[in-house]
Amino acid sequence: MMDASINSYSSRGNNARARPAFLPVQDLEEGQVPVAPTPPAPTDACLGGLEAPTAENTANSEGDSLIEQVGQDLLDSYDRDVNKEDDNGDETEGKYDDEAIAEKKKQIRNAMGCFAAFASVVIITIVLIFLLRDKRHVDEVYMRALVPNYTLWAFNDTNSSQSEALQWVLADPDLQEYPDGRLLQRLALATLFHALNGTSSWKQADGWLNYSHHECEWTTAPLQPKSVHDHLLLEALGGDQDDVQPGRQAPQPCQLEVVGDDEAFVLGPYEHLELYENHLVGNLPPEVAILTALKTLVLDANSLTGSLPTEIRTMSKLEILSLRDNELTGRLPGMEKPNNLKTLVLSGNQFTGTLGPELQNITHIENLVLDRNKFQNATLPTELDLLSRLE
Repeated sequence: MMDASINSYSSRGNNARARPAFLPVQDLEEGQVPVAPTPPAPTDACLGGLEAPTAENTANSEGDSLIEQVGQDLLDSYDRDVNKEDDNGDETEGKYDDEAIAEKKKQIRNAMGCFAAFASVVIITIVLIFLLRDKRHVDEVYMRALVPNYTLWAFNDTNSSQSEALQWVLADPDLQEYPDGRLLQRLALATLFHALNGTSSWKQADGWLNYSHHECEWTTAPLQPKSVHDHLLLEALGGDQDDVQPGRQAPQPCQLEVVGDDEAFVLGPYEHLELYENHLVGNLPPEVAILTALKTLVLDANSLTGSLPTEIRTMSKLEILSLRDNELTGRLPGMEKPNNLKTLVLSGNQFTGTLGPELQNITHIENLVLDRNKFQNATLPTELDLLSRLE
């Protein structure tokens, strides 16, 4: 019988490895290997009070079952190592101390619990992201986060055209169905309607602010050629300048796509806006720049006042801008690069200032009409000498 101590280790010979001391074995038949008693299931937590998982509370999860199996394999391997023969071929006469075995198993189970808890959190997070990725709730807070700063500031005035447009947008019964692009598009057009006195003065306003109509179906007022400038503008718009027949139809504001049984389905974005001689009154709001896909803006022969909003210079896709015969004042804002502006008609207003810096970036210009204004220089600036397309 060998003497051993719980807290000591022994070795055999020069090649022997250090092994945990074992207790005396008594009352064992020859060849019988002592078996350590099964320790009780641990109840302490790996992360502050969390009960270690057991087979009962992990059996319902396929992932937890795999973790349990891995942990059990570790425990089985550990027991086999304890009972293996020593280097001299003699069968071990003892086992690790019960407390040491229980502590080892507790550590393994706690590690399993930690991993299971972490895996569960990751899985739940992924599921929530998948379920909620397309979910949103459009309200005033959402809209405030969506609009540019200049519109956000205007919302602070509850009597502003922007605030009126916002309330109209929020009251839409189909509000939650619109993508962000259409929310902004409808807000911009509604702001334009309120800012330019659409409720009381517009000659044509059919469909405007009607929830049952797509904004691309709201009535516009197309240019009707009455002068030489009108015919030149008509040609720029894609028409025939020699066509003097009344009743010209404006291009569709938005792109169209034929679906189903040859049914025209209206799509955005908004590209063409003509409100010619339609009794518009007031200042052109900066929200017109929210219509970032706009290619044509014709607001001739109305009563527009004030200066042009500086935000208009950011409209890089704008090709035709015609604001002839209004009461606009101030300096031209100029256009940023790059831009596609090809036709600029501003005659019959009260614009002031010089023209050089304001026109130097419109390198694609083909039609430029600026007469009957109050510009300081009566001749075109040298910046236009390089504009070979100018007619």
